[in-house]
Amino acid sequence: MVLRRYLIKNGEIIHKHRKSKLWLDDVGVFTSGDEFSVVEIDNVICGAQICFELEFPEGSRALAKKGAKIIFMPNGNMSPYANVHYVLTQARAIENQCFVITCNGVGVGHGGEFVGESLVVSPTGSIIKKLGSTQEIAVVDIDLTDIKHSQKNYHYVDLA
Repeated sequence: MVLRRYLIKNGEIIHKHRKSKLWLDDVGVFTSGDEFSVVEIDNVICGAQICFELEFPEGSRALAKKGAKIIFMPNGNMSPYANVHYVLTQARAIENQCFVITCNGVGVGHGGEFVGESLVVSPTGSIIKKLGSTQEIAVVDIDLTDIKHSQKNYHYVDLA
């Protein structure tokens, strides 16, 4: 079985991502993917990853090398590991000089408690928006020129 996530626009699947890094519960149930592809959404190149993939820098870097300006990351982070994904979301944004948007679950399930704390992080690591531990919907404006500001003194993607 394959674990996939989809990006949907106007009711149509525009991108499929197959999880490359399997969490302990996934092993033996799913087979991992090995492709990091991007999709253009409203003239912006975007990539997607799933949950545990955030903890490995190579996937985000592969997306950045393909031009991703935004990486979407649906997440299932549970207590007591809230800080891990909080810090790594910032790290992936900084080292790839792109926006990283994590959307984390809330409530109890799958043997633990989902911590929430969904994030929108700028290419400089600034937290643009952080949600709490209850179900919320937020609309956030981002300024893509922040990418150019982050590249003023460094261009990490080209250095790796």
